[in-house]
Amino acid sequence: MLHLVSLPGVLIIGRYFSKGVAGAASIAVMNYRLVAMGDDKGSYEVLVNRIPPYLGRDVVGELFKSIYIDEARPEDILSDPGIDICFKQVLMNIIYGGYVTSIMRGNKLDILNFEVVNELMDIYIGSEGLGSELSLDLSTLTLLGYAIREADLSLLKNILPRSRVHLSENWIAMPAWRNSVLIIAEKGSSKSMALERLGLKSLTRVKVDNVGLRESIKLGGRQVT
Repeated sequence: MLHLVSLPGVLIIGRYFSKGVAGAASIAVMNYRLVAMGDDKGSYEVLVNRIPPYLGRDVVGELFKSIYIDEARPEDILSDPGIDICFKQVLMNIIYGGYVTSIMRGNKLDILNFEVVNELMDIYIGSEGLGSELSLDLSTLTLLGYAIREADLSLLKNILPRSRVHLSENWIAMPAWRNSVLIIAEKGSSKSMALERLGLKSLTRVKVDNVGLRESIKLGGRQVT
């Protein structure tokens, strides 16, 4: 019996801390994944890890090792006070997919909101950066989730701090995790204009993984997902 595990990269969009409550928001990225195979004896091998650093390559790799090799329980990782909130956020987004907003209660990072990201918007990520990731309040991160669920670019423009983001008629660019840039655009918008306006060398169009943790089990010639 073979197990095929496929874990997405994760982009942390922002973190919040308000009135003693902390959390983060992030999206799971389908294009860049860690793929590993294991057998019924619990022996796993990473086949490929194409996740770039700004999508948590090291974190996803460590999570794979912890869960599939060291057999740590995800709930224990999410409750461990010694583990960084970003590490926990990546795990939570891997589990749920889509756009996830979390909340820290005690030592446990828990899901607060989940949104399916609308495919009527184009999403690009660049690695050059526009500065450190945004520090946003919870209401803004919640509305951001609604905006990308409804493909509402005008709402995004209204809620994000204009001093930290770059606006165009058809797209909005914001700094994100690990010196990356997140661009959310109307469907079919030209990325060349964004590249020229922002002075970036490259942008990669990504697809958000709206499905949670994937694990396929192959039994002989039959596969169950």
